[in-house]
Amino acid sequence: MSEFSKKTLETRERLSRYDVDELILQRSSPRSMTGDSISEEELMTLFDAARWAPSSFNRQPWNFVYAQRASPYWDSFFEALSDANKVWCAKAAVLVVLVSNQYDPENPEQKFETASFDCGAAWENLSLQAVQDDLVVHGMEGFDKNAIAQIVRVAAHQKVEMMFALGAPVRRLEQNEDGTRKDKITTRKDLDAFVHRNFLKPAGIKNPSSEKNLRHESPVIRNQRAT
Repeated sequence: MSEFSKKTLETRERLSRYDVDELILQRSSPRSMTGDSISEEELMTLFDAARWAPSSFNRQPWNFVYAQRASPYWDSFFEALSDANKVWCAKAAVLVVLVSNQYDPENPEQKFETASFDCGAAWENLSLQAVQDDLVVHGMEGFDKNAIAQIVRVAAHQKVEMMFALGAPVRRLEQNEDGTRKDKITTRKDLDAFVHRNFLKPAGIKNPSSEKNLRHESPVIRNQRAT
């Protein structure tokens, strides 16, 4: 990892023990947006990034339904949001609904078992492209699913997965009245919390990491540990 990358990651308050690509570590879910529009080219680039995600049998079960701020459909999308999300989405440029195809409409018995998972892969592609293009993207579960399903005309074989907001970033991070940042950069669990060797561990039990660590220690340090 370059010195530039290390400096950038430290500024973003995210550090990894391993050489994870900077693009992944910089992906976050900010809420601060300027209210400016984003171009059709920028928007379609994000959807095109999502298009290249992997999916079971290459079914590509995702559908992205969007409403731009200036469109007559904006209000219906916006009103379906929870009150808390309306506060910061007021400055979004685009609201998007991600809808999955759960089965083949011509063969209802052919259920797509990984449809939601595949949509998550498409969403991650889109999110990483947004980081690359210097755009804000923030996913949401706080909205009226029944209302949105009616608004975007979800069919019987489909399912509303999530909504997300897109917009132009605020250059200087906005602050709350007490001086704290509105867009706090989140951290992640340690690998021991979710990576399991051979079988799932009970909650609270860590991986036997001492063997792994010893591989990278000199014989002198290893002997000191033994004593």
